[in-house]
Amino acid sequence: MKKLAIVGSALFMFASMLLSTSCNNQNAAQPVAASGSDNASISIRYIDLDTITAQYNLVKDFNEVAIRTEANLRNAYNTKQREIQQQAQAFEHKMRNQGYISEQMAQADYQRIEEQRQKAEAYLNNLQQKAQQEQLDQQFIVLDSINNFINDYIKTHPYDAILFKSAGIYMSPKLDITKEVVEGLNARYKKTDDSKK
Repeated sequence: MKKLAIVGSALFMFASMLLSTSCNNQNAAQPVAASGSDNASISIRYIDLDTITAQYNLVKDFNEVAIRTEANLRNAYNTKQREIQQQAQAFEHKMRNQGYISEQMAQADYQRIEEQRQKAEAYLNNLQQKAQQEQLDQQFIVLDSINNFINDYIKTHPYDAILFKSAGIYMSPKLDITKEVVEGLNARYKKTDDSKK
């Protein structure tokens, strides 16, 4: 289960690095000099994805879903494990106490338990794959939501580029628009069935 969360986090961070938005600027504040012979200047801002994912209500709701999903997976695993263990113990008890009339009957019981184990394994794998797909879908929804918000945001804040903080070695705190973006994302977020399963 923890592996699922780690893989999901790694995928989320990878996907977030692919997300970037830029647009032309005509009246930018705090210009940053660009290299080149024409001495043109550009206006850049940045957002901190870690802060956004910690404070964006959509992500919080998806995290609650992930916690419930992980608990359901753990319960399903424990239940199936108990069932198989009980069947195996009953088989062993019957074998020790000569409860089988023939070797064929013992073999049939053993085969039945093995089939149940394989079915349980397939069932749990299916649940885990569904949980992983759900997590990927949620990550896409979050990234798409941020991207859509930024596309609307730059219409009234025409910066030349908005970067992720992780894309640079150093960025001045005065270029940080994360708080503004989080407030905007939360203001337009409406809880849906997808975010509260």
